[in-house]
Amino acid sequence: MSLQSEIYDAVKKTNPNIYRIDEVFGIAELLGHKQSLAERKCRLLVHAGLIEAVRNEKKYIIGYKYIEPKPFIILKENRQENLGFALPAYSGR
Repeated sequence: MSLQSEIYDAVKKTNPNIYRIDEVFGIAELLGHKQSLAERKCRLLVHAGLIEAVRNEKKYIIGYKYIEPKPFIILKENRQENLGFALPAYSGR
C-alpha cells in the first residue's frame, strides 16, 4: 500500500484518539520514506477533509485525528421545463 493510505488507515484506526506525529514518521521510516514526504501526504489528507491536524498552543502539529464522513443529502430540484427565454447559441470562438 502507499504511504498516504497507510497513514490514513492508521489515523482511522485510532479514532477518536489522536494519532501522534512521531507515529506518522515511524510509518514513513518503515516504508523507506522521508519524514517530509509523510508530512506532505498528511497535508493532502487534511486538505481533502479526511483527517484533521491537531495543534498545540504554539500552533505546531502534534498529531492527526480522523473525521467521520457526513451523510449526503440528495435534494430534489424543482425545474421548469420552459423558462420563457432562449439561451444564446455558443459560437465556439
